[in-house]
Amino acid sequence: MKDKKYFDEKFIFYKNLQFYTIVIACLSNIMYLSSDFDIYGGFSLKILICRLIPIIFLPVYVSLFHFSNKPTHFKQFASFFMFHLQHLTTIVSCYFLGQTNHVCEGNMVFMIVIFILGICSNINYALISQSLFWACFLLSGFFIQYEELSVVIVNMLPVAVGTMILLIPLNNTYKKQYEYRKQINFLAYHDWLTRLYSRNALQLFCYENTTILTRQNVSIAIIDIDNFKKINDAKGHTYGDKCLELLADIIRSCLLKNDFAMRWGGEEFVLVINSSNNPLRITENIREQIQLQTDFTISIGLTHYTGKELETDVMKAGEALLYAKKHGKNKTVEYEKISSR
Repeated sequence: MKDKKYFDEKFIFYKNLQFYTIVIACLSNIMYLSSDFDIYGGFSLKILICRLIPIIFLPVYVSLFHFSNKPTHFKQFASFFMFHLQHLTTIVSCYFLGQTNHVCEGNMVFMIVIFILGICSNINYALISQSLFWACFLLSGFFIQYEELSVVIVNMLPVAVGTMILLIPLNNTYKKQYEYRKQINFLAYHDWLTRLYSRNALQLFCYENTTILTRQNVSIAIIDIDNFKKINDAKGHTYGDKCLELLADIIRSCLLKNDFAMRWGGEEFVLVINSSNNPLRITENIREQIQLQTDFTISIGLTHYTGKELETDVMKAGEALLYAKKHGKNKTVEYEKISSR
């Protein structure tokens, strides 16, 4: 799946798992210092430096991961970089120690870390990382005398293959959950029939467009299909639904950038139109297109946003709509003009 949003949400979902896996893996080097001392038979500056390198990089990783605005793929790259840094410094430590009794167990742990990172990110990253891990390990055999290397490889291979195969169903499970969440989120704020925003989205719109609303730079329109009950009674509710869908399509085609439309309820639609887009021209264009393309008409009430509660101004637009209904229908009426009479 090449959907950037999908990988961004997956990163957020597994963020803590990925982060703490890397942190724990790096801090585990501290625990190895005492065993290194026993195996080496004393203190070694070279081994100490190798063990401390991942820990030295750890604050940079933490700040990058939690406090920077870098894109998610960059942070995931940082996690894989820290993993391979840990692996390489461990290989160098083994070289200086001259002891490889526990290399199989250590590599098993590394492969589990790759598996966890694969769960948290793009499965392709895990495959590349697994390949790099094996390349480094096998190349290190040229300068480190591993005990029974062939036995170690035979023991490691099933874990490597098994974890990579297991990533496939786990990845597919997350994809399904992601699609379900997308559907649920869409239905939470959209009308299932017209695919426009639903009334539930009003608060979301107010939150996301605070700057525009505080500048009182918008107009509110409410649209209602004329004689909609008669249409339903005469031609059936299926035809009525088609009328609503057609109206929604025409609204979408006529609105400009930064304009917002929602199905308010029944056959009523509310538009929030940027004043610089000429709201009266837009609403009249919608009304004219309906008249040209359909066998029904609409009435529209229009008002300027006062900077108070948005629903209050919707009510004012509703008064203008009621005036249009009482005075012939199939017209746009501005609240400011009838309120001054």
